[in-house]
Amino acid sequence: MLNKDKMDIQKLSGIKGEISISPIPSPEILEKYEKIQSGTLDRILKMAEKEQEKRHSTGDEILSQNKQLIKDSNGLQILSVGAALLISLTTIVAGAILTYYGKNIEGIVAMLTPLIGLTGIFLTGKYLQSKNKK
Repeated sequence: MLNKDKMDIQKLSGIKGEISISPIPSPEILEKYEKIQSGTLDRILKMAEKEQEKRHSTGDEILSQNKQLIKDSNGLQILSVGAALLISLTTIVAGAILTYYGKNIEGIVAMLTPLIGLTGIFLTGKYLQSKNKK
């Protein structure tokens, strides 16, 4: 006599699954689709080609935007360097004028402040560049 648990085990059937990473199903599945409805294979291939074109155009668009951002960034860097130079030269000239009129301490401080600031910015930039290369 069979036990009820053994009968339940015998009644179970297997489950089969398939996972595909590709946008196109396996050849066996494509064949089944084609048997069900003629022309399905062509439609699936056109859909995959269209998706691939979309991915390429999106990638090209992102690349173009990144190039434009780099170009804009370079222009902004040049403007920033020019502004820093103008401010520094103005401060140094003001310090020289103060020194000429007898304000020695104020003049020296006015001349050294932008030089120390620019040196600090330069050294920080070099440090960050060397850190990013690693």
